[in-house]
Amino acid sequence: MEQLRNMNLPIVGRIQHGEQQISNQRKKVVELGYFIAKIKNDNMQFLLNRFNEKYKQEKKLNIRFFDDEPLSVRHIRYNQGGAVCYCKENEVQGKQKVSNVWKTVNCSEDCKYRLSSDGTSKPMCNLEGTLKFLLPEISTDRIWIMKITGQTSIQRLKAYIALQKHLENPIIGDYTLFLKQEEQTNKMGKTFNNYVLDIVKKEDFISNDTIPSNQANQKQLSTITTQNIDNTATNSNSDVVSKQEKESKSKETKTTEKKSTKKEPKEKKQETITQDETKKKTENTEPKNEFENYYVLVDTCKRTLMKAGKPTEYLIGNFVDMKDQTIDVVIPPQFADELSQCDIGTTVILDLATVGDKTFTNNIQYVQKCLKNVAA
Repeated sequence: MEQLRNMNLPIVGRIQHGEQQISNQRKKVVELGYFIAKIKNDNMQFLLNRFNEKYKQEKKLNIRFFDDEPLSVRHIRYNQGGAVCYCKENEVQGKQKVSNVWKTVNCSEDCKYRLSSDGTSKPMCNLEGTLKFLLPEISTDRIWIMKITGQTSIQRLKAYIALQKHLENPIIGDYTLFLKQEEQTNKMGKTFNNYVLDIVKKEDFISNDTIPSNQANQKQLSTITTQNIDNTATNSNSDVVSKQEKESKSKETKTTEKKSTKKEPKEKKQETITQDETKKKTENTEPKNEFENYYVLVDTCKRTLMKAGKPTEYLIGNFVDMKDQTIDVVIPPQFADELSQCDIGTTVILDLATVGDKTFTNNIQYVQKCLKNVAA
């Protein structure tokens, strides 16, 4: 794979779920709510046609990762002329365009372009992700890319990939990438219903998608089975008589056995008790999910909450659990300093408790720490 990273990848086009449109003589990206494809090479038009036939206004894609690092992330700032500076994530040096020449510059979290100014909802410099994958149902020898600017989508994909690596699951494989609409609130307090990317293993998505129809089939089968049992019981008088004769002969045999020995019933009773005890032990020792309380850190922020009637600043940890569900956890002061030094991908075991509409943790046990890079 190292050789593949250093060569020119055969990229056929881009996948996106928004499109730039002109309104009132101004360019604006409009969210579509479904995936579309764009290509620049007219010779690849047949692949675009395949995509439009297979994924017309679809909210999910069947993709294949061919690399252990399918997502690359960088900080980047644009102006009307395009990109003016960028820096790869977790690096302290970047590139800045000065008089149309790219020059090396220092980059840090304290850069003024990374900080939101008063009256703005986001800073001028933001994270931008590039996801590389194949579309096996379209072609297996051409790579597609997706530029991701939604911060929630980037963090969710990063957390998912980090979790798979921590669990020692192979990254290369087939997945389902899909869009789902979520309500989000920016720092200005405005609420939006945005489309956010999410990802699961392909077989898990298919299994989850077919649950409702399976349940319906089970109900139908249950009804049919009941009817068949009733019909069989009604129309099988001869079988019942035959069964009664067999039971009568069985009773006679048991009476003869009782006369010959009196210990046998006790042995059968003891055997029955042993089977019941074994069954109970088996039920009580069923394996539990050892990762049930495992969580992967996505982000941290500070938030003011009311404590004893006074506003108090707390550290809030945004985590993702083993089922890819996100949760905001209020971190007690004794754990705040240590967690604030940790970066995305840090894996912990949390002892969660809920008070009102807030979730707290009584303890934090670190499984794997990913410390933030501090610029020199």
